[in-house]
Amino acid sequence: MEEFLYLILGALTMGSLFYILIPTPTTPSVYLKDQYSINHLKLQSRRSLISRLLFGNTIFNYLQKIQNYFFFTNHPLVQIIYYSVTLGGYALYVYFGFMKLFQTNQYVDFNMGLVGSILYIYCLYTYYQACTKGPGIINKENNQKYIKEFEQYYDGVLYKQNTKCETCDIIKPARSKHCRVCNICVSKFDHHCIWIKQCVGQRNYKYFLKFIFFHAVLCDYATFVGFLCLYGRAQELNLFNMTIRVPGKNVLIQTSYYEVLKILMNKETYFVFVVLLCLIMGFSLTFFIIYHFSMVRFDKTTNERVKRSDFTKQYRKEFQQLKFILKERKDDDLLKRYNRIKEIWEILNKQKYLGLIGGLKLIFSENDDS
Repeated sequence: MEEFLYLILGALTMGSLFYILIPTPTTPSVYLKDQYSINHLKLQSRRSLISRLLFGNTIFNYLQKIQNYFFFTNHPLVQIIYYSVTLGGYALYVYFGFMKLFQTNQYVDFNMGLVGSILYIYCLYTYYQACTKGPGIINKENNQKYIKEFEQYYDGVLYKQNTKCETCDIIKPARSKHCRVCNICVSKFDHHCIWIKQCVGQRNYKYFLKFIFFHAVLCDYATFVGFLCLYGRAQELNLFNMTIRVPGKNVLIQTSYYEVLKILMNKETYFVFVVLLCLIMGFSLTFFIIYHFSMVRFDKTTNERVKRSDFTKQYRKEFQQLKFILKERKDDDLLKRYNRIKEIWEILNKQKYLGLIGGLKLIFSENDDS
């Protein structure tokens, strides 16, 4: 069983390296200066070189094709993985935890298992909603409606009026973006999510938040109940009062928490493993929902945060250079550019604070995609 767990951890590690080292194809931003695009392409070239040296050309090209398919095409593989992991994890938790350990455990009971099962079923429902509700697709019929709705957000920096999407042949409303995976323009675009096989935008952001929030609650709850159950199991086996002999010495010491966990891993391997998975997923999802709530407070999308960050890096460097030059000599053209960057900087740092409650009210008041 330990070999099986090491295999899974190894697969996760290789998957992380695969994602980091194999560069993904990107389109240089039309909003930023050429120098930024050049620097970005240089970074990708360095990643490509490292990857080719590690894997070789043949394996590198093969892995890049796999990554392009996995992350940049709409396919059902990730949804299959989701159902396999959640259904398998739930089955393991119920069989090796609820049916075997809950019955005689003083810290957990039937009601806890029932609450967990109800949460799990509702999580499946939120996932179904997130996968089936449209993000707010912009087409020629509703183009003008979206332009008027987001007219106030044209700032001349992040969003410029009369910018055309050549693929969809429409004028891009402010806060929209063309998704190359779905090949559509999406209103108030946040990001493309491979887990739900579509974009997250104005019309389905509320369903995405529900999906993340309740999965975080489920994993955190399962972790809490799982550790209570394992603590009770350790007490049943009297593990906290056991003594072990120090290897090579005739000395007995009381078992540490680490030793207790090792014994439980040996006796309740499947249950400990699924609880640890819940712990990892719960931590990740909790962090993720906190991040999105922080975006909600300021009426900001992930796409806008990334664009603002890119702009800020570029303009900060130019601002500092101009400031240094203007100290040395006067130049009207450079002074105009300097003042323009100051205006852009103010626009980029301007935030619309709604608060969490106000932001959520706005998001959940949005109608579904028609």
